[in-house]
Amino acid sequence: MAQSNSMMPVTARPVASPVSSMSFPPAPQGMNVSQPANQIADTQAVYLQDILLDQPGFARRRGPVTAASGITATLASQAVGIAMALDPTGANRFAVLRSGTPGNLSILDPTLSTVVDVAWPVSLSTSPYPIVEAGAGLLNGTFIGTSSEYDSNAPTQALGYWAGGTHAAYSTGTLAITRGSTAVVGTGTGFSGNVGPGMFLFATTTDPYTLAYIGVVKSVTDATHLTLVSPSPYAVSGGAYTVQPARQVMPKVGKGTITGGAGSTTLSGGNTKFLKQGLGSGSWDIYRASDMAWVGAVQSVQSDIALTLKAGAAIAVADDTFVALQPLQSGSLVTSPTTPGFLTSVYSNRQWYANNGTSPLTTYRLWFSDTSDPEILDMSGDGDWIPINSTGDVQEPITGIEAAYNTLVVAKETETFGVYGNDPSNFDVMKIADDGALSGMSMQAWGGGVIWAGRQGIHFYDGTQDTNITVDVFGNVWREMIQSFDPTQHRMWSMVERNHYILHIEGISPPISVVKGNTSFTPNHWVVVINMDTKAVTIWQNVKMRGSVTLPATQARESWYVYNDGSKGIIAEGSAFFDVEGNDAVVEGVTSGGPDFYFLSKKMDGGDPTRLKRFTYFILTYLASGDSVNIDTVLGQNDIGSTLTTQFPATVPSWSTLAQSISTWTGLKNQYADWSQIVSSVFLPDRLRFLKKSQLMQFRLWQASSNVTRLKIANFEVGFKTMRPGRI
Repeated sequence: MAQSNSMMPVTARPVASPVSSMSFPPAPQGMNVSQPANQIADTQAVYLQDILLDQPGFARRRGPVTAASGITATLASQAVGIAMALDPTGANRFAVLRSGTPGNLSILDPTLSTVVDVAWPVSLSTSPYPIVEAGAGLLNGTFIGTSSEYDSNAPTQALGYWAGGTHAAYSTGTLAITRGSTAVVGTGTGFSGNVGPGMFLFATTTDPYTLAYIGVVKSVTDATHLTLVSPSPYAVSGGAYTVQPARQVMPKVGKGTITGGAGSTTLSGGNTKFLKQGLGSGSWDIYRASDMAWVGAVQSVQSDIALTLKAGAAIAVADDTFVALQPLQSGSLVTSPTTPGFLTSVYSNRQWYANNGTSPLTTYRLWFSDTSDPEILDMSGDGDWIPINSTGDVQEPITGIEAAYNTLVVAKETETFGVYGNDPSNFDVMKIADDGALSGMSMQAWGGGVIWAGRQGIHFYDGTQDTNITVDVFGNVWREMIQSFDPTQHRMWSMVERNHYILHIEGISPPISVVKGNTSFTPNHWVVVINMDTKAVTIWQNVKMRGSVTLPATQARESWYVYNDGSKGIIAEGSAFFDVEGNDAVVEGVTSGGPDFYFLSKKMDGGDPTRLKRFTYFILTYLASGDSVNIDTVLGQNDIGSTLTTQFPATVPSWSTLAQSISTWTGLKNQYADWSQIVSSVFLPDRLRFLKKSQLMQFRLWQASSNVTRLKIANFEVGFKTMRPGRI
């Protein structure tokens, strides 16, 4: 038989593929819900709850909501805001706005053990919460403003001034003061223990004015002697008095210069506006601005540049700057239509004010003060104010102002503007973002710039350009979430701690949920946390802050914030999120507390999203105290998981594991200071074996119970075998 030279076809026999693996860091770039879960970066996850990403190589559970140490004072009702001021000695002083009808400004004493309540002039509700602005004063102290809304639809607005005084109002005895002096002498007084730095002194003067504003207390010498920060504008001789911890804002006049001879009753003005600024009505006294020397009391005003004094001028003036004062009366804080707005900030050595709700026109005007005094204001029709005009057909009210290093950032609901320049001659307004701040309380100064939250995402303006730092990680999810947020009924609050921007948004319906095995939960609030160094984003629960203050850098604590525990307000410590481990105190609307660690990974595809794989194991290096860690696998493009029956157990060392790592008692003593350290959790690697067939695999990790007090994960690895092409 002839032999054929043709080759017979040979069918290749399949060779089992070796086990491959994928290793991932614990999402150092944070969460990302803007893209399909298999297309996000390997350094990202889909959802991260109650997780900090501040330590390279780890995702750790946030610290608990923790009351600030050393504060024993009790707040009798819910907190709606917090303020801080430096008193004239440079000491930090703290106050909390509390709900009520009327509300209260609760000022903590220097030992933080008691409070002095000052009646706020308007009601402060928690349904909705008020809008609160507490901004530093140009010279000292803090301006505290509140409003029920941003528009001019009959808002209840108030603006008060607090210079760090911590004592209750006091009025025992009488006083003697020489005009132009800072020395105060009392008769029958008990200043020691009843009066302190930062309190406001009012007294009945020889003019006579009844309980007119004299000045700020700088120091207390003894029971009968005080020293003021600035010279007294009035003389007091055996007059009644009162000192109080807060007062209303007192607009002063100081536009232009004045000229007049000593003994003359005529004063001429240069670039003055005597009539327009209201010196023709009420009682006004004129002072030389350079030394607050008294010139005289106004009798009548003939024009914007001419007025007559009641008696001959006490001193000669020649083109001198001046200050005109009305005798502000003591008493409770009051609302006042003459104040320029409840929002305030300091920029370019001036105090800026915004959103006076008396009319639509005044809700988008921005007033600025003189450089010498935050209350020297030209509030006339052509005065020192700038209109912040919307680019649309409707003029939106200003919702927030915050100073960057070179710009005053001014936000409306849908747009944000910047005021540039260092003098009224070159102040200029430019639009910096096509998105605004839904709540001015979302605005925070950071890194020389300003952060705020709008309808398109969370923005950071660095003084040069605006960056939407969440658009690439939230995308449509943010926009869908924010559609459910009603800024007329709900609020946002923010703080900065350890270079992390923390934003509480209430009253929302997010389009994504937290799924743990067979249970699903959609939160009604988000606390969005951004590591501003890396821009990594996570979401927290139950950190329902209602205001914050940033403490001076010289203190160990960086920020304090307020939250509500039942009917009481609590001052809490922001550093505890980073330095403390454990569970939350019982906080507003939550009985079981948190933190509630939850990690939803990306969908892993092994480099080929359509190739079938047999997933075989999961390796995790982790630390868990108190209880175990649950794991759930999610196959394919689905959201429904298949909960594994195994868990990662708590990582407390046993005698066997100790013996493997430490061979002698001496070595044990050298590594652990006491027995409590030995029973603390340590990092352990653990492997779970399983068989799951799918093109994609995703996993969820969450704490098994509220008994977990500490949870931290490092790198993880997933093993798989790739099936033949075409297998589905």
